[in-house]
Amino acid sequence: MQARRSFALISILASIFLLVGTVSGYAVPTKNYEVNASPELSVQLLKASQLTHLTGKITPPLQTPRTRSNLYITNCHLMVFDNKYGNCIFGDKNAKKSIFLFGDSHGAQWFPALEDIANKYHFKLYAMTKSACGISTVVPKMGRLGGKLYIGCAKAQDFIIKRIATVKPDLVVLASRLIDEKGPRSKTWFAGMTEQLKRVKTAANGKVIYLGDTPYPGFEVAQCLLKNPRNIGKCNSSLNSAKQNDLTGPGAKAAADAGVVYISLVNWFCSTKNCPATLNNILLYIDYSHITTEASKFYSPLVYNELIKFL
Repeated sequence: MQARRSFALISILASIFLLVGTVSGYAVPTKNYEVNASPELSVQLLKASQLTHLTGKITPPLQTPRTRSNLYITNCHLMVFDNKYGNCIFGDKNAKKSIFLFGDSHGAQWFPALEDIANKYHFKLYAMTKSACGISTVVPKMGRLGGKLYIGCAKAQDFIIKRIATVKPDLVVLASRLIDEKGPRSKTWFAGMTEQLKRVKTAANGKVIYLGDTPYPGFEVAQCLLKNPRNIGKCNSSLNSAKQNDLTGPGAKAAADAGVVYISLVNWFCSTKNCPATLNNILLYIDYSHITTEASKFYSPLVYNELIKFL
């Protein structure tokens, strides 16, 4: 009887191991999941979502919310008309473990967090992103190109995927915009997202994760706060809008279909009521959809706690 029980226990443990795997004592997630906000962060988010007026000095200043990270000044985030990447290696360049950031400007917004992590914990960080170039095999048309196909996007993604195949990072971190002004992108675009994620996974020959998109206010947040300093609730964004990027959204499904773990970040940015414009006197959004450098750095410890599960 004892032998049977021991065999049964071993079988259960083996099944668990095959389901999640282990790295350095951590359970490695193999399925999509949503991050949890700590009790402290949950309280802070709820308080922020209920504020009626600004209570202190906001960082960055509302008048000048936009700051450029090293990614922009080293030719590692290319704008629409740019086509040549720099060296694009950051952090501890002699480190044995490496991370690769790939995406559009919604990927680039996470560079300050990842650069902090790479410097503090001694990772080599590769980072290459391209403006308005969401991760998909579907080539979009661009108004700035007179309605022509954004061929520069396709070429950039092909170049980055080849780079991933060459350097073989320990972890690829993907992030890109998943909705537009009218809501989620087209079904065709998300089918292309699945195909592109499969290409990345093959090139990486290792672990690939997709950071779910951040909330999409849809308006200039800093300008809203300047106009409504005594009624800042007007500048919070809808929880329902943010939930387009949760585990039920098309982005999560596209990642799952490619065998890539999608991590929903909604709980880091939204309370049970809405998604506040500021948190602990940090302006969360540069504009209508991108988070500030300061916000990215604020979330750096939380991002590290997720990344370490895969390293």
